[in-house]
Amino acid sequence: MGAGLAQGGLSYLLKQVFYRAFFTVFKNLQEDKTGCHSAREGDNNGVYRIDFFWSPSACKDHNQYLYQSNSPIPLQSERLSMKSITAEKLRLGHEPVAILWSNTKPVGSLQIKPHVQTCIMPFFAQVAMKGKTAVFDRESHGCPGARAGLGFGNGYYDAFGGAGIEFMSAFFVKGQESSKSPVAYCATVQHIPERERAKFLHGERLHKNTGKAKRFMTADLPITDIAEKYVIFTPLSRVKPGEHPVVVVFVADPLQITGLVTLVGAVREGTDPVRVPPMAACQQIGAFVYEEAKKEHPRAVLGYTDLAARANVGKTIPGNMFTFAVPFSLFEEMEAEAKDGVFDGPIWKGLAAEV
Repeated sequence: MGAGLAQGGLSYLLKQVFYRAFFTVFKNLQEDKTGCHSAREGDNNGVYRIDFFWSPSACKDHNQYLYQSNSPIPLQSERLSMKSITAEKLRLGHEPVAILWSNTKPVGSLQIKPHVQTCIMPFFAQVAMKGKTAVFDRESHGCPGARAGLGFGNGYYDAFGGAGIEFMSAFFVKGQESSKSPVAYCATVQHIPERERAKFLHGERLHKNTGKAKRFMTADLPITDIAEKYVIFTPLSRVKPGEHPVVVVFVADPLQITGLVTLVGAVREGTDPVRVPPMAACQQIGAFVYEEAKKEHPRAVLGYTDLAARANVGKTIPGNMFTFAVPFSLFEEMEAEAKDGVFDGPIWKGLAAEV
């Protein structure tokens, strides 16, 4: 009997420890001390609704992300899969990401809080590496560059409260040093979170001068303004019959990129089947691929050459990986060729066996 009481007391103690730990974690979420995420009680029949917020500097080493949803996540049986022969033969560690335009918001999806300034590539990383789904709209697109990258028009003209092209052109060069109005530039920077100010004061140094930076924003960057409400990033296997991705993105290592370039070269005439725009990572999987999709013979876009995006994403995407984004029509051509193409030859098989 004494042993039973002792066992019961231990069980009670363990339960109390668990409950205290659970409510401590939940309290910390509510306090939102890190800027990573917050929780509040919702009106969904007493179920707590989780609102996700990403702060790259505060959270880039955190691998746990919360989703926002008023509905349960669909069962696996409801996810009628679209598969990729190319991905299978490449032996990708993670499945390709589909980018869709839609008027329907997917349940269980990651989403930035409205009007929060942040990089969207950590969200892409969660889709590519963790199998999540992320959704963006005109109120939650992260930053001016991502607004253009996602297809919600040109976000540079009214960036940062109207500071606009002049401010962004200096930021893309050497920051305050490149600004025609250093005082005004610094005044705008003071409204940016402190953790990001050094980057803005000294600039991203993507262009040699502000004239080139302005031409990029006003002329060189392809702009798409979609009619649909949402842009969705989701694993390819979650694309349902009747849905049509605009873009398919492979995340691949150098050998796999070599195979993808070879595969695209096999189906595309000419000697330039892949473009490499040295711009934002979100634009390399969005805006530039959208532009290619409008062409009769679209090309692939090699990306994730964006230093800032790599810094924001951290180790979620391994450092040796790149993105390889293709319009869906090119993806279909690749799939047809991959049935009996470069990945079935002895050279590829030999190289793949050595990895």
